[in-house]
Amino acid sequence: MRPALGLGVVVLSLGVLSAPFAWSASEDPAAVLIQQAARTKNPDEALALLQQAMKLAPDRPDAHMRYASVLLAKGQAVLAAGKKEDGRAILREVEKELLATLRLAKHEADAIQRTRVKSQANFLLGDLNFYAFGNKERAKGYYQESLWYDPQHPGALEARTRYGESLEYRERAPQSSDTPQASSDRAGTIQ
Repeated sequence: MRPALGLGVVVLSLGVLSAPFAWSASEDPAAVLIQQAARTKNPDEALALLQQAMKLAPDRPDAHMRYASVLLAKGQAVLAAGKKEDGRAILREVEKELLATLRLAKHEADAIQRTRVKSQANFLLGDLNFYAFGNKERAKGYYQESLWYDPQHPGALEARTRYGESLEYRERAPQSSDTPQASSDRAGTIQ
């Protein structure tokens, strides 16, 4: 049921690549590119469209999130084809884009969108650290953050089965930036 390495199962099942975000295409050209990328079945074409969107609107977390999601699928395919070094490089780029998503999301004016993006980015970072980087403790922290932003996040709830009761929704004091604590310090390295 899980894709190769188990990474990003929720990326496809929650429709992160096709779900509409807060902006409409009529508002800006980047939204048009993001929507076109969501419709294409060609990952390389989607990546090219999303790169254009990020150049036009570098502060949009949804563009970075979608780019990371498509890149994650590509990285899985490269690893499955036995190209370990190329796959590792792609997954490091995925991590970089997800961390950028978290940094940019704190400026998102729409609170619901901001919460959704932060929860999903933390979940994907958790999966990336758990499956690709082999850092289960770091992954646990990201899953906890995902649950903090969305106590019903399906992927983070499923991750709970790997950790038992030690991974659960918990109250926490809001951080000044409302982003995961030291997320850049938690950046992983692929084993």
